[in-house]
Amino acid sequence: MGLPQRVFYPVHETAARWGCTVSDIAGWAAMGMLKFVTGIPPIACDEVRIAGLVQIEHANI
Repeated sequence: MGLPQRVFYPVHETAARWGCTVSDIAGWAAMGMLKFVTGIPPIACDEVRIAGLVQIEHANI
């Protein structure tokens, strides 16, 4: 039995696979066309500890 298909890719690897730049991907994410997701170690937020996968929202400039 083979490994399952990958679900997550680093941004630079995605750019290479798609034949575009990292800036292109950032622009598409800023337009809401893509989601950036990353893992974070446990942190304290007030009295709550959180960890795991989080979606990074684009900056509204």
